[in-house]
Amino acid sequence: MKNTNKMKKLTIAVAAAQLGFIQAGSVTAQPMLEEVVVTARKKAESLMDAPLSLTAVSGSNMDNQGITNLTQLSSQVPGLNLGATAQTTSIYIRGVGSGINKGFEQSAGMYVDGIYQARSRQFSMAMVDVQQVEVLRGPQSILFGKNTIAGAIKMESASPALGDGFNGSLTMDYEPDQDTTRGTAVVSGDLTDTLAGRVAMRYQESDGWVENNLRNADEKSTEDKMGRATLVWAATDNLQVTGKLTYIDMEGDGNATVNAVADPSLLATFGQPGNSLGITDVMGTIAAFQVPGYQASSGSKEYDSWVGNEGFFPGGTDEETLESLQASLRLDWDVSDYSVTSLTGYTDFDDKRQQDVDFHGGNVVGSLEKQDLELFSQELRIASNYEGPFNFTAGMYYETQEGTYGQTDTVLDGTLGGVFGALPANSLNPALPPGLTLGDLGVNSLWNGVVLASLNPAFAPLIGSELDTIVRQPNNDFDYETLAVFVEFTYDITDDLTLELGGRYSDDEKKVTKSVALGTGIPGDVTRYINGDRTLTEAAMADPLNTALLAAAWGPVLSTYPHDTDLKRTEGHFDPSVKLLWQVSDDTMTYLSWSTGYKSGGFNGSPDTFNPDGTPGDGTEFGDETASAWELGVKTSLWDQRARLSAAVFYTEIDDLQVTSFRGTTFLVGNAAEMTSQGVELDAQVAVTENLEVGSAIAYLDNEYDDFSGAPCTIYQEAATPAGQACLQDLQGESGPFAPEWSGNIYAQYEYPLGDNLLLTLRGDANYKDDFYTDADLDPNSLQESYWKYNARIALSDQGGNWEVAAYGRNLSDEATYSFTVDAPLSAGIYANGVEEPRVYGLQARYNF
Repeated sequence: MKNTNKMKKLTIAVAAAQLGFIQAGSVTAQPMLEEVVVTARKKAESLMDAPLSLTAVSGSNMDNQGITNLTQLSSQVPGLNLGATAQTTSIYIRGVGSGINKGFEQSAGMYVDGIYQARSRQFSMAMVDVQQVEVLRGPQSILFGKNTIAGAIKMESASPALGDGFNGSLTMDYEPDQDTTRGTAVVSGDLTDTLAGRVAMRYQESDGWVENNLRNADEKSTEDKMGRATLVWAATDNLQVTGKLTYIDMEGDGNATVNAVADPSLLATFGQPGNSLGITDVMGTIAAFQVPGYQASSGSKEYDSWVGNEGFFPGGTDEETLESLQASLRLDWDVSDYSVTSLTGYTDFDDKRQQDVDFHGGNVVGSLEKQDLELFSQELRIASNYEGPFNFTAGMYYETQEGTYGQTDTVLDGTLGGVFGALPANSLNPALPPGLTLGDLGVNSLWNGVVLASLNPAFAPLIGSELDTIVRQPNNDFDYETLAVFVEFTYDITDDLTLELGGRYSDDEKKVTKSVALGTGIPGDVTRYINGDRTLTEAAMADPLNTALLAAAWGPVLSTYPHDTDLKRTEGHFDPSVKLLWQVSDDTMTYLSWSTGYKSGGFNGSPDTFNPDGTPGDGTEFGDETASAWELGVKTSLWDQRARLSAAVFYTEIDDLQVTSFRGTTFLVGNAAEMTSQGVELDAQVAVTENLEVGSAIAYLDNEYDDFSGAPCTIYQEAATPAGQACLQDLQGESGPFAPEWSGNIYAQYEYPLGDNLLLTLRGDANYKDDFYTDADLDPNSLQESYWKYNARIALSDQGGNWEVAAYGRNLSDEATYSFTVDAPLSAGIYANGVEEPRVYGLQARYNF
């Protein structure tokens, strides 16, 4: 089998760690692992008492490695894949996640200080002053609600502790390869006897790791600013109030996107009998291969890029700005035998991206994308603390969301940046005399010179007229409302056997206004659209003939027609859960759970699902997605608390899976698949001596489509399909994307005292992921081959913890890996890949006071 050697390597690594565990039994010292406290069930408890599979990573561990976001962290958490895509951020846990579409909510929910992060781009936000990140695997519907069928990610920021006095830290990081500098300041302390405050701030700038050959610049350069203020007030002996206000401002220039594959062979098949590729499928390919020096970003050039629309933005770059303001107010009230918690949240989130969306150097497609969100949520919980065998947790949750997603001004240049007029005319029409160029025919535009006439002979007289640029302006204004009630009962059948029964009912209402306008212009005027100096309506009024022709000729080609429609859907769901917990001994517990969950339906964020008369067509709306999951787990502490071992076996069925198929420049969605995700997860740590700790984690995943007969084709399959026929493939029995069969890590940390005052700390870890696909059509060109990534850190500090200097490295083996793959729009044979960070070295200095 192809994975035999990989499995052996992982087995040997874990066996070596386990051998260390066994040999440690003869050590006379009695070291002990530090207890890990988690809040995965919205209450503080030991990691070893929580009856679910989860990974907890401390904020200090992340800071020590220079990790500032979840994308960097995901490579170290088995079963988690998280990274940027062409339009969104993808989040997969146990191979379950959402495809690329702005209308999708996520299969894994993210909660920052308990507040739901509704848009996928929020998963990629920078983080500061993190207390702990917890990755919960499997449906989490009872306590977290909808959109958690794959799991949940909880990020808790640090809070001040009353009575700790004045304290804080100053930290500086420098990573020379990308010229990354990062400064972090934290101040915390008592303001009065009952009031404590904490302020954390961070500034970071970086040049990026992709070398753009068009611009002679490193990309994506970033500038991140973030801060958080926290107040904790002990209003009474049994009432505590915690308020947090977090602001994040992220700006980026350029794009960490490359063309790992650039195959011109499909150009030769264009127009041949039995081939369905049209001019709109290869126009970008033509433009790309006219760029001097253009080639695939492969071999020794994995980080070389030719991405950028220089004709649209001369000398400029792709840009992104992300701004977020979040406020939360939490009240914890202990009264008699009850604990009451109120959590109020508000989020204002804006994301704006100006980018090249043909993803190469040809001037074909550019866009300005916007999305914004205002979210308000209120949760009220009550938990009993009876001395008897019966207890409960109950609550209600209310949430509203308002904003816009999928607002995109898309600009297409029919001249391909002036290249098209110089192409041989007989390259598109063999009947024309050799040596003749389209320029000789007076054709200055792809739109009017070739395509309009080929679509409709009546347009032939338009040859030579100016119709160079199309702007599409879709808009999705949304208004969502969710109301849910939940309860979980706990009954101690015996002193060692506990039954937990829970249920959550949710009611969701979604309203969306979808609108699309079409207009025309000339390439030199494109920046006026992007900068907002000229509206689409003004452009259409200035050129009404071409606007009308555009709608008539290109509507069928792009499946995009003007429309303005109000849409509405409602859903009601009841999700039950059953858990049986057995305390085998003081140090060992086992559990068996069954749970269900759902991901809400919605409306396609793409503009290409409406009929010519402006009414909604197939694919405009998609339904909810549901999951049913079993999990059997065991957690045990060994050798007098010197070692921990956790294991879980899981089985999850996903019905009505929301999937995406790519259609030229947009993504169509629907409920077209069924999936099973099953596997085994192991996690172990041991304090070998007082100074040495080692650990390992392994995840085996068997992820498979049970039914996916309408899956999207690869571009090569489409090219081999006769013109006029739809191309679909059957992926039944295949693994889904972002679902490596094996993933795991192993680490070791050693502390060595140097005299009476100094401490040397050494840490190394290795992280492994098996082969997995990075695109939903399972194109062989999207296969990310298996890899190991190695990280290390060496630090010198004083024994009192007042200061520390360190050097660290991430991805020391310099593995080039990709977070996504898509077919470049209108560019058959060219693939766009999000390339992740290469080898990183960093220096760090920290002063604690």
